[in-house]
Amino acid sequence: MTYLTRDLLPDTIVRIPGIAREGASLGEDLLLRMTLTAERPVGISRFVDRPRLFHRLAGSEVAWSAFRLPFVPRERSYWRSFVWFPFAVAGDSIYVASSFRYPVVILSAAGDSIGEIGAPSAAYRPFPVLEPGSLSPGRYAEQLPRLFGGSNTLTRISVLGSRLVLTHGVFRYPSASDAFTAFGSYHASLDIYDRHTGTKLYEDIPLPEGSRVLGGGRYLHVLDDRGFPPWRITKLSFRETPPDG
Repeated sequence: MTYLTRDLLPDTIVRIPGIAREGASLGEDLLLRMTLTAERPVGISRFVDRPRLFHRLAGSEVAWSAFRLPFVPRERSYWRSFVWFPFAVAGDSIYVASSFRYPVVILSAAGDSIGEIGAPSAAYRPFPVLEPGSLSPGRYAEQLPRLFGGSNTLTRISVLGSRLVLTHGVFRYPSASDAFTAFGSYHASLDIYDRHTGTKLYEDIPLPEGSRVLGGGRYLHVLDDRGFPPWRITKLSFRETPPDG
């Protein structure tokens, strides 16, 4: 990985233990989310069952590694191929989850698990657990849309001040006859929590069809009509206290 100067010129090259997928500032350090093949000890299979998925990089040194894969791949057939790990940083807290299962885990700046937050609504349809061999070779195009299509995912975690916003997606796996539906998780609704108390403030707030949550900050930024330009980004804000009832 290469650090750049303020003028965006190469400054320092740092070797990291694995392949980084995404990064975020954590104070003066850098938090890296790794791929599922991050740990590859000599003589061990390149697919480690439960790798640590986050590294805190202080300068050129790894200060700590934390958050192991929250399921055993041998017990969750096909999950490794579809799962991802949304996360957000707020102050000295890190919020991270598996896209397939609640809750959101809270990590401290030292990488320790200090709590959990979040629970799905009654309408949430979890990603299925399949037994090994559930899919028949040569019939994936027929079976995958039926088994996975319509499942909900925890797609993005965003922070707006004291609010934690969880974006739910709907997993779409196009059938062989559906050439116009792209593979992936489409953003569908929002749950909002008080991130300090864990209280759920709003549930299943619908998002406009075809929109995509980009991230938080002072506002929640949502990309409208992502399929065709001209694109538009909408800034959303939320009431400090929920309405009565």
